[in-house]
Amino acid sequence: MLFDGILRADEWPKLTGSNLAITDALSQSDFIFIGKIPQMSGEAASTIRAIYGGVHVNVLRTLRGTLVKQISVSLDVFMADKGEEKPKTGSPYIFFVRKTIEAEGDDMALKILPATDNNVAAIKKLVVGLPVK
Repeated sequence: MLFDGILRADEWPKLTGSNLAITDALSQSDFIFIGKIPQMSGEAASTIRAIYGGVHVNVLRTLRGTLVKQISVSLDVFMADKGEEKPKTGSPYIFFVRKTIEAEGDDMALKILPATDNNVAAIKKLVVGLPVK
């Protein structure tokens, strides 16, 4: 385990940001929330890396920051060198998101974790000590 309750990346399917440490994801994120992707947009253009833009995420619960009920994010999935998978539609995930300038497009999903009870509880504990953004 990386932190109390948070599983290592090799203990579940690797998702966006699998190589980004939890501490870095926490410090770099403007928003942390639990959400579900109702439908993925776009498909992988190569077998190495896929960039999914305009991915709508239904926000179920906010853990850090202030969000509306839906957010549009961009996420990178590195299939070849990191073995990451795209998230499954309809499954709950914890999203660590950095806000971008509106003219630049979608906010960037830095890291995604499965929203298991253990992961949610562990992240909630870690978020408590963070400065408000």
